[in-house]
Amino acid sequence: MGNGFASYLWSNGSSTQVINVSTAGNYVVTVTDNNGCSANKSTAITVYPNPSPAITGITGICQGSTTTLTVPGTYASYQWNTGATTKYSGWYCRQLCSNGNNCFWMYGTNSTNTIINALPNPVITE
Repeated sequence: MGNGFASYLWSNGSSTQVINVSTAGNYVVTVTDNNGCSANKSTAITVYPNPSPAITGITGICQGSTTTLTVPGTYASYQWNTGATTKYSGWYCRQLCSNGNNCFWMYGTNSTNTIINALPNPVITE
């Protein structure tokens, strides 16, 4: 559009130069200049759904071990809290916790939370 129009009328009833839309559909604006001349223009807006990634991998590991987490599917970009930007996490640990009863777990997060249970190392006596 350009500056200098005397009025704006959008298909949603708005009469401002700028509108914010969040719904898919066709939007039409009719502009009128200071001479009373009018013209209209339309555009189609598509709203894409947000991705809902999953995280897969071995979630029970021995203490001191590592695991690789994977995001199945194909997305335009990946960002793990470790700084990795591939679909594979590499070594992935946000926080190692213990409840004091030889139960350890690591928290890993993406857009959803994943709990990785780290199993304690067994002690073998003869």
